[in-house]
Amino acid sequence: MKKRTLLITGGHVTPALAVIEEVKKNYDWEIVWVGRKFAMEGETISSLEYEIIPQLGIPFYNLETARLQRKFTKWTIPALLRLPKGMVQAFWLLWQIKPRVILSFGGYISVPMVFAGWLLRIPIILHEQTAASGLANRTSAQFANHIAISYQSSFIDFPHHKAIVTGNPVRRSILRMKRHLTHPPAIFITGGSQGSRTINYAVNEILTKLIGKFTVFHQTGYADYEKLEVRQKRLDENQKEKYHIFPVVDPNRLAEILGKSSLVIGRSGANTVTEIAAIGIPAIFIPLPYSERGEQEKNAKMLADINLARIISQNELTGKLLWETINDFLAHPPDDKVKKEAKKLIHKNAAAKIVSLINRYME
Repeated sequence: MKKRTLLITGGHVTPALAVIEEVKKNYDWEIVWVGRKFAMEGETISSLEYEIIPQLGIPFYNLETARLQRKFTKWTIPALLRLPKGMVQAFWLLWQIKPRVILSFGGYISVPMVFAGWLLRIPIILHEQTAASGLANRTSAQFANHIAISYQSSFIDFPHHKAIVTGNPVRRSILRMKRHLTHPPAIFITGGSQGSRTINYAVNEILTKLIGKFTVFHQTGYADYEKLEVRQKRLDENQKEKYHIFPVVDPNRLAEILGKSSLVIGRSGANTVTEIAAIGIPAIFIPLPYSERGEQEKNAKMLADINLARIISQNELTGKLLWETINDFLAHPPDDKVKKEAKKLIHKNAAAKIVSLINRYME
């Protein structure tokens, strides 16, 4: 009997990892990944998925296609010229791989795969992580068999007969994590997969104060990593032990870092917010101001409304304000009732629900 193949595509690797865990636990399906090799247009820095997925023994296929940009740059025209190439490549990959099902996690990379899959009559399932649905998934929805959404509010963006609330998948290492808070308290600072220069500047401004009072785990992104590494090397030995920096976070290490942390500071992407809610860890969010349809603001507000999080707008962010907010929040931390309310916002069985949808077409 020919092996049944699940093709995963898209730009959101974190929920995909939770689904992969569920598939490997219960099914003998072959999994392949079609994604982007490089994180940014015109750069040679590997994407997070390109670094991680092959380590799981999953074949990775790079797709070169157009990335729609918010402003015109020197890369805009070369990117648009790659759109026809991306479509041809998508058809070729599907002809080679012959998947039973395509599971898409959104992002520009997924659109050619979804369209080609629809033309080839391959069943397609989309997953939407956010409270404000992305352009790629709204475009792809007309070609999908099912759209797995994380929140009831996303129904408005998709055909109701296709949409089903599954929640946003969270990996077992996060759901089962036992927290071991440190002394002095630890803070995890993250700018998302690409890092945030705005957050890094504010942290750099108060770094001496931070490591005087806390242990800091700082995910910087690549743009500022070398500069902050130079500063780290100039610290004395005691200070160095309290300031840990890395350009990206290995997902296998994330549970360890979150388990030690009393506070998270960072952007409010859907996956970050979901994991924070699952753990019940306090957070200070600086939403990305130009995220799709105010997505990050909406994500952050869900946890701010129940007092698990504080929000600082990027326009107002300074080192001084960040320092004051950290100290005030940790002096008045959320109680256990708030943490329980946060956990009600997530679906612990989200990955299983999505895999159940896939299984309908695997027989």
